[in-house]
Amino acid sequence: MDDVAGHPANLSPGALVVDGGADSGEPTLEWLAADRSLSLGALLEGGAALAAAPYLALHLARAVVAPVTPAAALAAVDGVLGAVVVCEEALPASNRFATGSVRRPSDQLDLALEACLVELDGEVIDSATGAAPFGQPAEAVVAAANRLERIDAGTVVLCGPLTPPVRLGSNAALTVTFTNLGSISFSRRRSVQP
Repeated sequence: MDDVAGHPANLSPGALVVDGGADSGEPTLEWLAADRSLSLGALLEGGAALAAAPYLALHLARAVVAPVTPAAALAAVDGVLGAVVVCEEALPASNRFATGSVRRPSDQLDLALEACLVELDGEVIDSATGAAPFGQPAEAVVAAANRLERIDAGTVVLCGPLTPPVRLGSNAALTVTFTNLGSISFSRRRSVQP
């Protein structure tokens, strides 16, 4: 369990980020405590370089214990939400996250086909489906459970990124719209030094 950045003794509340974009081919895991969550529509301030990427948030109704199959991992998921992870490019440990307000039962969605559009300042700049990082989002739960040996019930697993991270310039507005999971928006204002 010590290969998860910020991993607490108990994985609740907060979110476990399973990032399939690692160059090594092995997903990276990072624990984000509940105090790292952002409000929907939050204004992101500061002078640091920020980037954001869409994820799928899989809520586990029951614990997942290794070894686990994708079917068993998916059976443990009772709800799915859209999510966005925001990070300071120079300081990855500063990651923050937000989940959308629309939650759907996992058995009513095809997670691999759940799509998102990424808009920056009102212009669509990217799109993807849930299949982007792992083929099937349940594979993120499998990868995490097999490395951690157990993921507790109540954990939110953030599977992604669905698109490459988008750099947020000064006065930027970001909106991620999911097919069935609503939208998540942020705006950014860079601090001006006197």
